[in-house]
Amino acid sequence: MTTGTSVDPGTAAELTDLVHQFAHLVDVEAGAGVAELFTEDGRFGFDDAETIGRQAIAETYARRAGNGLRTARHLMTNLRLRWAGEDLVSGTSIMLIFAADGPPPLPADPLLCADVDDEFRRVDGTWYLARRTYRTIFADPVRRALLPLSQNGKQT
Repeated sequence: MTTGTSVDPGTAAELTDLVHQFAHLVDVEAGAGVAELFTEDGRFGFDDAETIGRQAIAETYARRAGNGLRTARHLMTNLRLRWAGEDLVSGTSIMLIFAADGPPPLPADPLLCADVDDEFRRVDGTWYLARRTYRTIFADPVRRALLPLSQNGKQT
């Protein structure tokens, strides 16, 4: 492992699966179990809002699920991975989200396209998300993402 170099194929497969598992849990399970993909002190951010800690991330998705049926599909692509240290990998990808309240079928209007910056940490042989940050690149001018993350310590 050399910092800044691409990860080996085995590690890449594990981290790609972690990214896909995140999308699956949000899209199919209303976010149930997403928090378990993060380290205990994991950080999940969206532009200028951030939630810190596995418990807070679980509560965030529970609040969102409490708002009623949300149909979503998170399409993840262009994942690039680099060693950032011992048991630490940085990753970047692109995410396209289709989401709306209610049951499918729904109009095929993208909600947003974001760059995703990830930091993965291996703890006791298992890879977790230590930090995941979405940076909005394209957004629907009328609709917005509805995940209630913290902003300066307050829920949004």
